[in-house]
Amino acid sequence: MTNKERVITSLRHKRPDKIPYEVSFTGKSENVAAMIEVLNDH
Repeated sequence: MTNKERVITSLRHKRPDKIPYEVSFTGKSENVAAMIEVLNDH
């Protein structure tokens, strides 16, 4: 599982193979909220 897959899995409230210990995003917080919403739709 890649780092990206771990973060996406965690954002979907599922258990990754290991816990991502650092999550950082760039841009405005609205962009982060929009990204989480898109990931939850898939």
